[in-house]
Amino acid sequence: MIGISGLFAEFTRALEPLFAGTKPDTTEENIQSRIRGDLVMALSNKFSALVLTTGNKSEMAVGTALSMATWWRTGGDWRSGEDPRLRCLPLD
Repeated sequence: MIGISGLFAEFTRALEPLFAGTKPDTTEENIQSRIRGDLVMALSNKFSALVLTTGNKSEMAVGTALSMATWWRTGGDWRSGEDPRLRCLPLD
């Protein structure tokens, strides 16, 4: 496991003057997910491994985790290589 608390602290320290007077919200949550995504992609690139998805369990459950196939349509922040579930048709 790779801890992100130190990296997150650096991000928040850098942004502190710009975020002065605001309350933490989804912005900080998104920063954490971007840090995780960068780490996963760095490992993927270093070891020539395919990242299936960077979505967490709740994102996967409700379908909000993005993959390459949905990135171009949504303008989202794509950080995964492929989500094989996109190739499966839903069963009734």
